[in-house]
Amino acid sequence: MIAAINKFLDWVIDVLKFVLDLIEGILAPFFFYGWAGNWRGFLKQGATDAQAIMNGLPIAKSGDPLWKGPGADAYKAKVPAQVAAAQALADVCDSAGSVCMDLATAGVLLYFAVASLILGTDPVRQQALSPTSHAAAPNAPAFLLPHVQRPDGIAQADELAAALQAAGTSVEEASFPGTGLAGHAEINRRLGDPTYAETPVVDAWLARVFA
Repeated sequence: MIAAINKFLDWVIDVLKFVLDLIEGILAPFFFYGWAGNWRGFLKQGATDAQAIMNGLPIAKSGDPLWKGPGADAYKAKVPAQVAAAQALADVCDSAGSVCMDLATAGVLLYFAVASLILGTDPVRQQALSPTSHAAAPNAPAFLLPHVQRPDGIAQADELAAALQAAGTSVEEASFPGTGLAGHAEINRRLGDPTYAETPVVDAWLARVFA
């Protein structure tokens, strides 16, 4: 009885982790929209204001009657560089804002594309979208199919591997810890993290293939 309860609680935790990851992913484009506004808004405005202040200093124009001498001359000589630096910072803010806006837009378009795939009901179209339907030669010379301990993920990897091998393609499968939806989300989210078990395996495989 205790074991069954613990197993159920583990399942609930996995589902909650997956839901939280899903929500974080869904909200990502909106975060990027907000960051784009910040970069193009008050951050860029701060740099622009600094540029205007430096350009407006009396010493930057005709000279300050209350400040003369070597120190004033040295400062005045540096004003153009400071103004240029402020302009460069404003340009960086504008570029960062543009990148964030592009990422946000790409994320929204991706959601529409995924929704169209998920909501589609045409079996012919669904079959055409399956990677297994495109396993015939000619193809890439080698594939690595990583998966966690999720029954449908294992079955899909096995099916794709069999189709690729039947077409003469070299295939390796790599199995990693993780169960349920949470395990599936983790393998997508953490690939590239050097502390995650999948990363060194993928790195080694890439090194062999491109040696």
